[in-house]
Amino acid sequence: MDRFLRQVGLVALIGVVNSLIRGGWLVGFLTVVGVLALAAIVALWRWLFFRYGIANGVLTIQNGLIAKKVTHIPLANIQTIQQKQWFFFKPFHVVELSIETSGHDSGRPEAMLPAVDESVLAALKQTDTVAAATPELAYTISSSDLNQYAWTSLGVIPILLGALWLFGRLDDLLPKAWIRQAQNQLLTLGIFLIVGLVMLFLILGLVVSYLNQLQKYYRFSLSVQSGKLVTERGFFQRNQVSVAPDRIQALRFNQNIIRQWLHLFTVQALTASKAADDQANSNLVMIPVLKENRLLQTVQPFVNWSPVAYPEATKVPSSTYWRYSRNMMLGNGIFVAIILFIVRQWTSPLWWSLAVIWLLVVALQGLYAARQGAIGFNQQLLVAQVGHAFGRSRYVVPRNKVQSLVLQQPILLRHTLVHVVINVRHGNSNQEITIKYLPKSVGKLVWQWYAPSLPNPMVD
Repeated sequence: MDRFLRQVGLVALIGVVNSLIRGGWLVGFLTVVGVLALAAIVALWRWLFFRYGIANGVLTIQNGLIAKKVTHIPLANIQTIQQKQWFFFKPFHVVELSIETSGHDSGRPEAMLPAVDESVLAALKQTDTVAAATPELAYTISSSDLNQYAWTSLGVIPILLGALWLFGRLDDLLPKAWIRQAQNQLLTLGIFLIVGLVMLFLILGLVVSYLNQLQKYYRFSLSVQSGKLVTERGFFQRNQVSVAPDRIQALRFNQNIIRQWLHLFTVQALTASKAADDQANSNLVMIPVLKENRLLQTVQPFVNWSPVAYPEATKVPSSTYWRYSRNMMLGNGIFVAIILFIVRQWTSPLWWSLAVIWLLVVALQGLYAARQGAIGFNQQLLVAQVGHAFGRSRYVVPRNKVQSLVLQQPILLRHTLVHVVINVRHGNSNQEITIKYLPKSVGKLVWQWYAPSLPNPMVD
C-alpha cells in the first residue's frame, strides 16, 4: 500500500506541475485535494483496524478487516528494534517501531508499530532477555568528523543525475515557447557565463549533498546498552537502531575514492535483519567516518571478534590486472554497441568519441578494482577486499558466519588461477564477496581454512 501511494503521489505531482504550468489551476487543485483525501482515507482505515498490546511476555498485533491478521511475538525472541521519530512528533513522545525476531526471514520487518508512545519501546526493552553484563560503551561523532564525512560524500552524483533527468524532461513539462525563449537567452550569453552557470549548478549540488549528509548523521552515537549495539542519528528524523551482537554477520569498511586519498573509512555492520540503518540495503552504519590509524582500536571494543590487526593478505597478482580491464570493456562494449544500434549513429564521430571515452573509463575502473583485490585470514577471521565503482570495501568475516565458500576456475586458466567466492548472510538475503584471479595455491589455503576435512578437486 505504501508503494502504491508513493507511485500515485509521484504521478499526481507530475500532473499537477504540468497543469499549473499550462494554466490548468482547477485541475491541479482538484488533483491535490484528491491525493490528500486518498492518503487521509488510507491512514484512517489503518488506524481504525489496528490494535496492539503487551501481556504475559508477548506482543500481540492485530490489523485489517477483510484480511484480518494477528501476530504474536514473544518478547524473548526480539532481536532487532528500529525506532524512528520525526521532529514534529517529539513533543508528543510518539515513535515508529520496526521489530524483528530470531526466526524472521522475509523482506519486511516482522512487526511495525507506526505511531506508539515511547513507553511501548521502554516496555519492549525492559522485558528483553539479552544479558546485561556487557560494560557500557559509547562513541559520539565529533563536529570535525561529521564535516569530513559530509564533504567527502559522493551523494552529489545522484543529485546531478536526477537534475539531468529532469532537464531532459523539460520538453514534456514546460510550454514550447518557454523552452525556445530559454534557448535564445542562453545563445546570447558568452561561453564564460555558461561555464559559470554550470559551475554554480555543481556547487549547488555539492551544498545540497553536504546538508543532506549533515542532517542524516546529526549527533550520531554508537553505544552498548543491555548487551545490544545501539546507534542513533538524525536531525529532522531521529533514527535509533538496536541490534543483538550475534546478528552481525560481518563488518564492512568502506571507502569511496575521495576518502581513500584521505585515509578515511566508514564502518558498516552486515546484519541478519532488515531493520537496519538503511533498510534499502540492510546496512547498519556503526561509525560514519574514522581515520585509518584509529579504525581497528575504535571498533574492537564494540565487536569483540573484530581484529586489533589485520592478518597478512595476498593481493591479486599484477600480471592479471589486464583481465579485469578486459572483462569490463567486453561487458560495456556490448552495452555501447546496443546504444549505437538504437540511436543509429554508426558514422557519427561524436558518438564514437563518447563510446571510446566510456570504454577507456571502464578499463581504468577495471584496473582500479584489480589493484584493490586481496584476501587474508587467521584462525578465526577472513579479511577480503574488493574494488568497485568509485571505491573499495574491506570485509571482516568470522569463520562461523561464512554461509558458504566456492572456488571457481576460468575455463582457459584451470591450472593456474581461481576465483574465491564468499557468501555471507546480509539482511534476509545474501552478500557475495568475490576476489578474482588469485593464484591456485591461495585458493587451496582458503579452502583448507574453511573446510580442512573436505577435499576439493579444483585445488587438490
